[in-house]
Amino acid sequence: MNFPETAGIARDDLDRRILTALQKNNRLSFSELAEVVGSSAASCMRRVNKLRSDGVIRPVESYAHLPTRDVKASAVVIGTSRPTVEGDSDR
Repeated sequence: MNFPETAGIARDDLDRRILTALQKNNRLSFSELAEVVGSSAASCMRRVNKLRSDGVIRPVESYAHLPTRDVKASAVVIGTSRPTVEGDSDR
């Protein structure tokens, strides 16, 4: 399998499969993620935590103002970027 959107930021094929799965559904439990990528839940948890500590996966906090109270919510946003090249007309 080829994962160009995660190439260069993941250490190996399992990391790329984890990132691809989380890009599709970032609400997967570690057990569900393990089923999707063909690994164990413990391995997925270690890999996701390592990707977080390496800054590949970063949490994003959002705040919603409701009439009666403020509610804090967290989300995991996964994305990739490519270096900007001078004269790049794809943007």
